Amino acid sequence: MATTSNAEIVRESLAIACCASLSSVLGALLVILIPRSSLKPGLYGLLKSILAGAVAIVIICDLLITETSFFGWAFGLAGGATVFFIAPLTVDPPSGPNKMHPRDKNLTKDELHELQKREFDSPDVRERAIVGGIVAAVAIGLRNLACGVWFFSFLKWRRAEVEYPGILIWCATESATLGAAVALPIYFGTKSRWRTMVAVVVSAAAFALGQYLAAFTHPSQTVVSRMLEFQAGSMWTMTVFWMLMTPLETTPWRHWIVAFYSSFVCMLGIRFQEYQWGLIGLQHLKQVY
Repeated sequence: MATTSNAEIVRESLAIACCASLSSVLGALLVILIPRSSLKPGLYGLLKSILAGAVAIVIICDLLITETSFFGWAFGLAGGATVFFIAPLTVDPPSGPNKMHPRDKNLTKDELHELQKREFDSPDVRERAIVGGIVAAVAIGLRNLACGVWFFSFLKWRRAEVEYPGILIWCATESATLGAAVALPIYFGTKSRWRTMVAVVVSAAAFALGQYLAAFTHPSQTVVSRMLEFQAGSMWTMTVFWMLMTPLETTPWRHWIVAFYSSFVCMLGIRFQEYQWGLIGLQHLKQVY
């Protein structure tokens, strides 16, 4: 096992934390650069579907570096149950291409489109979007906190080889995806770029906070694994309820499937390429956990 000084560990952890935080902000910038008038129901649903596929890969990658045991599943289910009771508050508008009410049967296509647009822009729907953004920010903040603890512990244990350009790319791609996932509902609900960026920055700051906590608490490998499993469960529930189910209210299911799986496959290809480059070396991490 290689040995490193405390100063080197702090320097490396700060570099990773800065990379993750800046990438989250850049991911949010891609969302808030969309003109407010262009955020229509169809585009909003497609963006959710695309982010759902990307976030699903992030969850899988987080689970790959933890233990697979009964307690791991239990902690994952506990994280999912935590978000399960909040998720119904984030339901999107009632009418859409996949959900017809009896009153819609007598409407023409143009009238139905106008009804959908009017409901989509209603204050109630925007309020629900804000609640969904808060749920996403909390779930992703928990993930960043757990990953911050894991990264600092990983650097301190030094059980596997680390290639720093590669590990920074790994952090950047995941953090940019999660930053966009936090920004999208809050930007839609508030129409405020500043409020959106504040939510993203607070969520991203949990990564550095996790490293700070790890430096003082020195958690065991089991504790770190349980933290990752809990946040993966909460993010999984958030993905299923908010990022998978609600786009179907405003987006045709064919478009939803294409957007979700296209994003899923693209992120999977990126992750496979990073694995080939030897970014972290999951085969070595399996020996740690």
